[in-house]
Amino acid sequence: MPPDPPKLPNGLKMPDSNDRYCVDQATVDWLTQSLPHSHGDDDVYWSASGGLDEKRYVYIEGNNLASRFRTLGRPSFLIFELGFGFGLNFLLTAETWLRHARNGQILHYVSAERTPVAIEDLRHLFRQLPIQNADRLIQIYPAPIGGLHTIWFKPGICLHLYLGEARALLADQSLSNIDCIFLDGFSPAQNPDAWTPHLLCQLGDASRAGATLSTYSVAGRVRRNLEAAGFHIRRRSGFGQKNEMLTAILVSHQTANDRLAVAPSVAVVGGGLAGRQVVRSLARRGIQPTIFDNSAASLPMYALSPQVSLTVTLESRLSLIGTQFTNNHLPVQRVGLHRHMATERRDRIVSGLDPTVATSTPDGVLFINGGYLYETDVRDTDPCQERLLINARVTGVVEQNNGVVVTFLKHGARSKPTTTTFDHVYVAAPDQSLTPMTPVPLNLVWGQSAAITTDTDQSGPVVADGASIIPGPSGFLVSATYDRDRDARLGTRYEDTETLIAHFRRNYPNLSIRKIVPITGQRITTPDRVPIAGPSPDWPSLVDHCEEKRPTSLFHHYSDRIGLLTGFGSHGTALAPLLAEFLVARMMSEPPVLERKFETVLLPSRFQLRQVGRLRHHP
Repeated sequence: MPPDPPKLPNGLKMPDSNDRYCVDQATVDWLTQSLPHSHGDDDVYWSASGGLDEKRYVYIEGNNLASRFRTLGRPSFLIFELGFGFGLNFLLTAETWLRHARNGQILHYVSAERTPVAIEDLRHLFRQLPIQNADRLIQIYPAPIGGLHTIWFKPGICLHLYLGEARALLADQSLSNIDCIFLDGFSPAQNPDAWTPHLLCQLGDASRAGATLSTYSVAGRVRRNLEAAGFHIRRRSGFGQKNEMLTAILVSHQTANDRLAVAPSVAVVGGGLAGRQVVRSLARRGIQPTIFDNSAASLPMYALSPQVSLTVTLESRLSLIGTQFTNNHLPVQRVGLHRHMATERRDRIVSGLDPTVATSTPDGVLFINGGYLYETDVRDTDPCQERLLINARVTGVVEQNNGVVVTFLKHGARSKPTTTTFDHVYVAAPDQSLTPMTPVPLNLVWGQSAAITTDTDQSGPVVADGASIIPGPSGFLVSATYDRDRDARLGTRYEDTETLIAHFRRNYPNLSIRKIVPITGQRITTPDRVPIAGPSPDWPSLVDHCEEKRPTSLFHHYSDRIGLLTGFGSHGTALAPLLAEFLVARMMSEPPVLERKFETVLLPSRFQLRQVGRLRHHP
């Protein structure tokens, strides 16, 4: 069930509660080459006895993880950690999981970190402290953009790293059935906010019966707060010079239902950019969907272009997090993206971003994680990720008691329509003749791009200057003009080609153009220029709800079988991979990929609810 959505202001953009996109990073002093000390919290990250041995003893052995992973009878295991630090607990847990868990099972590791360490400090430590998969952690370690970062670390291991206050993540109430808790924040004396009764009660409420917990701290307030949260505590011999540590078990709690171990039958309607990202997300869970593909030809390259506004908005934060996700999960050509802008705008935007995200240039901003992707890398998936690829036009998607019935007509066939029933269906095609999509307000926007070949090759970042100019290995792609009132079937237009050439010449005045190939196509947008990503509403119930003069409750009638994903406009590469992962995780009742506040921005029902003033925020 989606969250109670937030009430939006009159404008289309939703302000975020934070005034900066990035969180502050930790200032680390090195007492020895492998013993870091937090300057801000005035505490060490681990004892002088040794970080790896201490973490293994307190958290891996303290929760008996090797045996629990080996005998796990469920499809997944969920760990919550307070204090990611240098990621040692995570790396040791991943190592243990890879050694003992069965193929097909998934480890979800949720960690909250208020002040993440800088990538330079991470590299420094791992040069001194060899540990399995440290190079992979450095590779995927996110820029300090506040919020939840979902990263598939290895097959079967998903890291959910939240950069911000743990209490904010837990207040979302989107975590449930936690199996194991690592309390590894700085000491209660130095960081009391991490050990409050309220926070520990939040953890207890989010955990399943029998969940275990371990921590190095034996402070009296910690013991009392854990007992008040429903944990039965036990003292254990401490590590090194520490006499004792604590372990605990949650003795009484109502456990939510687990996801079924049997993989569901799944269909993906649409084989374009969005649909293929859904296929990738399903493949990470060992699910092979049937794909109904009726998509047209596309561009040879796509720019990866984060969108950042002057004021901090959820939409811009989503774009930054999505760009990070794309970099971590697709083969991005990481050449950067240079966006031209005036000096005042440049300075205001860069002031809210970390140098690992964006830096100033004389005439704009260089986004470090920008770049481009080849069309084959965006669309192509491993054939083993697909159960069946059907070249067909889907004419019906209808939910019934036992599943979702998909009706389709195969291309070239003169037979009657065929029907097949699936457990879940993801509609990633903007076909408003389909019942789940009919009420969604979508706009078809005609556009024209140009593939330009020059007399010499040119390397460098993607340039965003009214159009995106991608410097590919065999020429440039300049994209795109827009015209909502034109039909793409009418072919290319001379004035649009000249506009694209003008963009190119303004940025590359010394290159001689040898060949120009215009390309036409359509993009799908929404009235607020934010994609659709969420479960399909029960549209008749939504109409009734909106017509009620004084509704007694918020609207909660959403399908748990049909998901909708479309309306990306020109932002598909930055958002489609992340939102496909969000939608699949949500439909599979997994740990969250996005904070709840983002769900309201993406809801398929938001336009109707907003129109009657019933878009509300989850408390």
